[in-house]
Amino acid sequence: MRFHRLVAASLLALAGLAHGQAFPEKPVRLIVPSSPGGGLDVLSRLMAAKLSGYWGQQMIVDNRPGAAMAIGTAAAAKAPADGYTVLFVNDGGLVINPLITRDTPYTYRDFAPIGLWVAVPLIITVNDAVPARNFPEFLGYLRANPGKVNFALADDNSRLASELFKSVANVDYVHVPYKGAAPTMNALMAGEAQFAITEPVASVNAAKSGKVRMLAVTSAQRSKGLPQLPTAVESGLPAYVTGTWGGMLAPAGTPAAIVTKLNADARRALAEPDLVEKLQSIGLEVRPGSSEEFAQVIRADADKWAKLIKDRNLKFGE
Repeated sequence: MRFHRLVAASLLALAGLAHGQAFPEKPVRLIVPSSPGGGLDVLSRLMAAKLSGYWGQQMIVDNRPGAAMAIGTAAAAKAPADGYTVLFVNDGGLVINPLITRDTPYTYRDFAPIGLWVAVPLIITVNDAVPARNFPEFLGYLRANPGKVNFALADDNSRLASELFKSVANVDYVHVPYKGAAPTMNALMAGEAQFAITEPVASVNAAKSGKVRMLAVTSAQRSKGLPQLPTAVESGLPAYVTGTWGGMLAPAGTPAAIVTKLNADARRALAEPDLVEKLQSIGLEVRPGSSEEFAQVIRADADKWAKLIKDRNLKFGE
């Protein structure tokens, strides 16, 4: 009996492996919980084109915007766990939204991480009238003017990045809310606000006007796309490391062989020089890795933001 059980187990393992190797045998749907034309959408389409070419099967981008990415992310969580529906999302939709929005119908535990694609440092940008030419001088300016400086707040993610900055830098200033990264940069250029912490594309475009200056990036190392900018870490604030990221996930319970296949193919695409060049040119850092490494990133971020929200008694949507 033991021999028969071993044979049966071996056959099941081989069948699973063969299924993973044959995958995909039909088109794969990639849910992107944001509107067409945005950063997530652009990156997803670049990757989908590469993966479709490898497979001889189309990867179809399915935009599902709304509710701070909850609509599309929830749809992916409820999809069959067969590898034919996957999700490309950032930390805001996957990790932060469930922490700050009541009744979000999913958590990161409803997914099997496939792999990180990119990491995105944030940029600390100031209006050109601010009398600080570098990041250490800006910290001094904030500390000399508590509660007198306006911060252009783009969204809830921007608020968390700001609250972390307040906490580790021991500074205080006024949050002025705007609807997205572009309006925050417009406010900065107009002098309505003195600084912002936002994604690279908005900051780089605004800096071309000469009305704002980029002082530092929030990644642990300098950005390959913006090597001239020092990090906050090297500029006197070693505890301030933050940013956003984008990665692919499948519904929980997706066979391990399929997760492994999807991870390997995505890493292959992220090693192609033409794709790397395109991503770095818009300030993205290519960060492929294993499924477990991605899972560790997700867990660490969830713990970090949950602690910050609790420690600072932050309230959202009230």
